[in-house]
Amino acid sequence: MTHYPQVPVLDHGYVQLLRVDGDDEFLAQTARTSTQSSGDPAKDARLVTRLVRDRHTSPIEFGGVVLEIKMPIFVARQWMRHRTGAFNEYSMRYTEAVNEYYIPEAERCQAQSTFNKQGSAEFLGEGTAKAIQDVIRNSSECSYDEYRQLLRMGLTRELARAVLPVNFYTKVRWKINLHNLMHFLKLREDPHAQYEIRVYAEAIHGMLMEHFPVAMAAFEEHIQNKIEISPALAKTLANYAGIVAEDRGVSLTSEMQEFMKRNQ
Repeated sequence: MTHYPQVPVLDHGYVQLLRVDGDDEFLAQTARTSTQSSGDPAKDARLVTRLVRDRHTSPIEFGGVVLEIKMPIFVARQWMRHRTGAFNEYSMRYTEAVNEYYIPEAERCQAQSTFNKQGSAEFLGEGTAKAIQDVIRNSSECSYDEYRQLLRMGLTRELARAVLPVNFYTKVRWKINLHNLMHFLKLREDPHAQYEIRVYAEAIHGMLMEHFPVAMAAFEEHIQNKIEISPALAKTLANYAGIVAEDRGVSLTSEMQEFMKRNQ
């Protein structure tokens, strides 16, 4: 079994790749099952790009990963909103909690946004940030001391954990296919996503680039960084491209030809 290193995230967290299912070549081979055709690496790359671009998701779902993620509990609660993967989480009912908790870096201590009810705004300043970090640290230590006191009093672990805040770290294993993982990355790498989950998504993105470079490059171009335009504007651009190509006597790329067919 291949051993992949842990990628540090936040102050005590990490992401570790445990298993990779498939690669770009495997995705192309899977797509060709329906036609029983074969291809070379160059054709495979074009095929995988087209699969991602045109949302032919079934072959992409044959790729996937298993990850181990150590993260604050409040990040895990956001993460589990993505119900298309399989989760198994560290249990504080069976095992005592570890005294590890998240304290944001000074520059992360930001004011509440007045435009986005679940977003952050400007930096609060070094002095305020230091005071905020001290409050979080002291509160976390007090909570853990109370947790230990409850255990010493004989209280069951499943109830003693009730005093621990959501900045304490948990650990999960997550199995997910490549198509659903791309959807996760599109949402959680977005600038509007909370920073603490965004940095985990960015770490996972980097791992996938090593194992699915063609599929991930297509994801970046055709999904993550795709610009949405209205049908009216798309039709105008298609007509203009046809006029320019004819006037200058140039040939259009196959992708541009497809765009024109869809929008003229």
